[in-house]
Amino acid sequence: MSGEPSDRDPSRREASITPEQGTLEQLASEEGDALLGAMAASARPKLGAVDRMGLALSGGGYRAAAFHLGVMGVLHRVGLLPTVRVLSTVSGGSIVGAGWLVSLAESKGFEEFERAFRRWLSTTDVVALAGAKLSRAGDGQTPSLIRAAAAVYAQSPVIGDFRFGDFREGFPVEDIVINATEFTTGNVFRLTRTASSRASIGNQKVPVKREVLDRVRLADAVAASSCFPGAFEPLVWPTDFDLDGLDATVGSEPVYLMDGGIVDNQGISSVELAVTRAANRASPLDLVVISDVFQHGRDFLSGAQSAASPVPSVILALLLLAILLGVNLAVAIATLVRTGLSAGTGLSLFVAAGLVLLPLAAGVSAWWSLRKSVAARWNVLAVLGGFGVGDLVQAMAMRARSVLAILSNVFMKRVRSQEYGQVRDFLSRRVRCVRVSINDHERWKDDPEVTEALRETCQRAFGMATTLWCSEAEVETLVAAGRIAACKALLDAARSDETKAAFVDALEALWSELRAAGSERK
Repeated sequence: MSGEPSDRDPSRREASITPEQGTLEQLASEEGDALLGAMAASARPKLGAVDRMGLALSGGGYRAAAFHLGVMGVLHRVGLLPTVRVLSTVSGGSIVGAGWLVSLAESKGFEEFERAFRRWLSTTDVVALAGAKLSRAGDGQTPSLIRAAAAVYAQSPVIGDFRFGDFREGFPVEDIVINATEFTTGNVFRLTRTASSRASIGNQKVPVKREVLDRVRLADAVAASSCFPGAFEPLVWPTDFDLDGLDATVGSEPVYLMDGGIVDNQGISSVELAVTRAANRASPLDLVVISDVFQHGRDFLSGAQSAASPVPSVILALLLLAILLGVNLAVAIATLVRTGLSAGTGLSLFVAAGLVLLPLAAGVSAWWSLRKSVAARWNVLAVLGGFGVGDLVQAMAMRARSVLAILSNVFMKRVRSQEYGQVRDFLSRRVRCVRVSINDHERWKDDPEVTEALRETCQRAFGMATTLWCSEAEVETLVAAGRIAACKALLDAARSDETKAAFVDALEALWSELRAAGSERK
């Protein structure tokens, strides 16, 4: 298991970002896709006939799952989905990816899977169902919302109690990787099913034996991969996993797993490792498609200096932060109760202390700012009494908004910039890489082939929130956006490379259908 390079190996590091290639802000911005294409167009491999391909499905909750379903529908329609040999999934991508794998193992057609999955998405609120299970928990364990969510997935008609060992020899998808984040080292934790003896399962610090992986439920892997910070507590490996009676705790420390998108929201690093393994087996991939769903940026700090009353937006910001802190603090305390003074106590104490001190630090910061603005001899309470309620709330809200901006915008921009570096590295290799982005409509503003109706559909999908519930109408919009974006991205790649493969004619026909259908809806 040690033959595969680790995440900290210098050979695995992302290419550095130079001023000539674009600033960090540019690479992480909504225009990043266009910049990426211009940077690598001259060196990329050509797209030709596709016999073996890789597919990466990014994180993003139900929003991502529905969008990816549309992308996969296009791949099925043009005959590319049966050629998928490598699948890497993260968070919401793991939900739809696991469902598709189970349908393959059960010899179901894609149309049957698509109907069942769309029905399940639009009628299933994972958090609500998990909460109901939590209230009825009677297994003697401390209640756990993420374990309850895993049970919801395990009882669903699209994933069920399927385990990694149920994939038989000869299964068409040779490399299956469901990605989570391991908190001790901050590295990716990969639950990987592959024939390669070089592949690491788990990661370098916490290797997982193949006989143990065979007992792992896909439902638990999906729960770990989609364990959103703030909404769920960590899923503990191996104690929180249903291993079908196998005791994997002997000689193993508890490891805390959370959403795979914390480290790599697109699952690119796992695809890259799989591509390397395929090349070493003299069976290289012809194409890698990355279906990328990311949350639109929110300007938490805009209007902060406005003279208008800040109370409505302030209340919202403080409420969101209070919920986030309260949930995480409760989770940390519950974890301490569960583990006692185990190896994970240090992590739990760090989380608990940090989340308790965060609002305290914000209050002290506000007090110190006010104190320095007046003479030292003044009584602080008297100074505070001179401020209106709105002014004090505004001061606290700015601190709350700053925390939210760091969590939601700044950190994720940094992660995305690293992902762009990895994609750029992909494009310099033999594998043709095509990104399908939920934000592609921004690049189509001046494209006469894209009708206003198609752009509006994609724009509505981009504006939707990342959740674990969706209405039927939202699922319909997201699936349609995935189809539009996938067809256009693949068609543009084929045209730019002057590809004559058979699937290009199918893409052209599908694109004509999508344009006509969009015009009719409008």
